Amino acid sequence: MTDQRIRAFSYLVTGLGAGILVGGLFAPRSGDASRRLILRKAQKVKRVVKSAADDSTRFITRRGTEVLDQASELMDRGKAVYRAAGKMVHAAL
Repeated sequence: MTDQRIRAFSYLVTGLGAGILVGGLFAPRSGDASRRLILRKAQKVKRVVKSAADDSTRFITRRGTEVLDQASELMDRGKAVYRAAGKMVHAAL
């Protein structure tokens, strides 16, 4: 089974290399134009990823604050119930 995986991986790498080579040979643009296009696309991807990361950070921060507020409220309720139960125990004695 391991030999099959190694063979499949080597075919994948060979295919990727051949695809890159053929793509480079038959590219419709010059090397300089291709590099500029790749740079522009990479910058666009960078902006999209940064935006998604910022959105995720804001969501996690907001949700974390909500969870902390809920936990604090539950703690306050639990303390009130504990105090009330303690008063009932003392009244019963």
